[in-house]
Amino acid sequence: MHMPSVEIGEVSPRDGLQGEQPRLTIAEKVELVGLAVAVGARRIEASSFVSPKRVPQMADAEDVMRLLPKSVGMSYIGLALNERGVIE
Repeated sequence: MHMPSVEIGEVSPRDGLQGEQPRLTIAEKVELVGLAVAVGARRIEASSFVSPKRVPQMADAEDVMRLLPKSVGMSYIGLALNERGVIE
């Protein structure tokens, strides 16, 4: 009998931090992702490439993505709603 598989994605580093004050530092965001990896998360929405004017908490998306722990089997997602959000 074939059992269906389920993939769970962690979105708190992206979705959960967008409205938080005060803003977390890059190191704190990377640490948050590292904690999710440590408990077994393998698909993590780590940041969002959006205009820093609209979502200042995501202004450091490039740095966060660059500094994430590298592991085999990991999938880090950076949400980009549109090309304009990536360029700004």
